[in-house]
Order: sequence, then C-alpha cells, then structure tokens
Amino acid sequence: MKTNTKGMVLNYLGFKAMTRSESLLGSPMFLTNNHTRDFLLIKKRVISRLEGWKGRLLSRAGRTTLVKTVIQSIPTDNMATFKLPNALCEDMNKHIRKFWWTGSFEKDRFLALT
Repeated sequence: MKTNTKGMVLNYLGFKAMTRSESLLGSPMFLTNNHTRDFLLIKKRVISRLEGWKGRLLSRAGRTTLVKTVIQSIPTDNMATFKLPNALCEDMNKHIRKFWWTGSFEKDRFLALT
C-alpha cells in the first residue's frame, strides 16, 4: 500500500520519483558505499575544463592563475558539505600538475618538481 500511496501522491502533484543517481548543483543527493564513484562528476568537470584550455599558449603565471581561480573553485561547494575521498583528490591533483607543467595532455612523461 505504501508504493501505491507514493505513486498516487507523485501522480497528483505531477512529480517524478527520484533515482539514486540524482544530483543537485553537482552534489549527489544520495551517497553509496563507493564515495569515489559518487563524486566522479567533479573529477570529470575538472578534466574537461583543463582539456579545453590551450596551455601552450599561456605562460606559467597564466596557467597558475587559471588553475587557482577556475579549477580550484569547482570542488569547493562539495568540499564544504562532504569529505571527498583522498584517491579522488590525488587524481585531480595529478591532472592539474600535468597541465601546469606541460600545458597539455598529450605528453605521457614529464618532470614535476612537487
């Protein structure tokens, strides 16, 4: 009877039922046991933003400004409410370091002095 009542209320109000993968403003509404998978959207946004830039045309100061103002602001809202997994943070840092040192994603090997 519970599901029938739920369906009747959803139908009456014109809403649709939420799924487990719903998100609000980039934050997941429901967390599973695998937090790395839950916050994978943040990593994808960081990587897509980095891939869109032409870092070779920028100086190191320009790349630093872009990384500090744009990339570091992407996970800020989620980090205020959730503790992001260390593996996810390390993976995002890896991509940021590669962009900063090389200016692109084509090179496989580079020397990062961090």
